[in-house]
Amino acid sequence: MRRILFADVWSSMALVFSLLGLVFGVVGAALTISLIAAFVGVPFLGLGIIFLGAGIAVLVWRYQTAQRIVELLEQGEATLGEVLGVQQNFQIRVNGRYPWTVAYRYEVNGEQYSGQVTTLSRPDLSQQPGGPIYVLHMKDDPAQNTIYPSPYGYYGV
Repeated sequence: MRRILFADVWSSMALVFSLLGLVFGVVGAALTISLIAAFVGVPFLGLGIIFLGAGIAVLVWRYQTAQRIVELLEQGEATLGEVLGVQQNFQIRVNGRYPWTVAYRYEVNGEQYSGQVTTLSRPDLSQQPGGPIYVLHMKDDPAQNTIYPSPYGYYGV
């Protein structure tokens, strides 16, 4: 679970926003209490509350997503799928690295499904467009899926 959260771009950004919110909130509260600088403290406090609230909400969302991925890795049913694309997003940079997205599709009981995984870890060399990929999905809900091997377990550069 920890590896999944540390490799997740959203979790990293949410942690930064939460920390900024905490700092802004504490500074804003201190400035607001010292009535002399209240006109500066109130906006700081407001930004702190917004940043902290948004950061915590995203962290909760990503934690729940990580729980589902762990459940998929433990209990998921494997099927063979196809890699649609592997792309690096150069518009976002987290800890000096650009996130990767692996898009894929697969079929369960004659119905087509697709998914994508975004991670800071470099995708495995076997995960190239047009190539085969194993997809783990829940037996009762094939729309819940992830790829195997999971890119969250890699320590690529």
